[in-house]
Amino acid sequence: MAEKSFGLKEINMIGVGTPAIESSSELIFSTNNNESIRISSTGHVGIGTTNPLYKFDVLEDSSNVARFSRTGGQWAKVNITAGLVGGNSYITFGDPDEGESGAINYEHTDDSLRFETWNGTSKVERLRITTNGDTQVAAGSSLYLANGNLVFSTSGTGIDFSATADGGTTTPNELLDDYEEGTWTPAFTGLTSPTYTTQDGVYTKVGNLIYCECRVKLSNTGTASGGALQISGFPYNSSSSLVSRLGAYSFNYITITSQDEGTLEASYLGSSTAVFNILANGHVSVLNTALTNTSQVDLMIVYRTL
Repeated sequence: MAEKSFGLKEINMIGVGTPAIESSSELIFSTNNNESIRISSTGHVGIGTTNPLYKFDVLEDSSNVARFSRTGGQWAKVNITAGLVGGNSYITFGDPDEGESGAINYEHTDDSLRFETWNGTSKVERLRITTNGDTQVAAGSSLYLANGNLVFSTSGTGIDFSATADGGTTTPNELLDDYEEGTWTPAFTGLTSPTYTTQDGVYTKVGNLIYCECRVKLSNTGTASGGALQISGFPYNSSSSLVSRLGAYSFNYITITSQDEGTLEASYLGSSTAVFNILANGHVSVLNTALTNTSQVDLMIVYRTL
């Protein structure tokens, strides 16, 4: 059977009730003396508007603008497909002042979902969910989630406890901005060409508080300078404050000529340094000439860094 078609020639309105206003270049559908649908000369379809700007343009005075509903089954979806591979699929939000003041953007180049809001000049990205499920808050800024971890990528940012009650006599710093665990290499200072059996050190840093443990053991002292006995190599310089750098320490084991845990006192880190000074009773420096080829110090210390 031959295919048949029919058309309307030189008719540009279809109405029920009183006809709508005629137009020579647009097709208008009206009901009850009111325009209902308009198809513009550019092929745009408008409902509630005489000037549709998009392929499908709806203007409605009430909050009930549109509904998409599936009558049966579990799944219902609206598909927004980019025209090119590596494009973007957007849902934008606006008002009479700004046509696009916010957006949900699926970026096909890296398969990320991005959320954008208005900053007073343009819409900018505030939240990103990457293809592997990481959540980045204001992507590229200081805070995001990665592999289940909360990451602060900008130095000096952290967890702010300023909402809690304060103690002390001055305004405290209530920003916890660092945590780390690591190793360090302890050594005795003032020795030329020494050799060691053991140089083990571990530390934990919480904010500006450093907890260190170490074992340093000689197999040959080399040549001693005769200066103060010190242990160097601590992972962070101490604070310049005397109270902060005194910290708390404990010699778990020590073998130095004429010295033991009971003959040492008030040992401390030097001001703004990573060197630990070992003092004898009477606040007298122990000299590095007291070291022997088998000298060993096991030390635990807590101090504050700069």
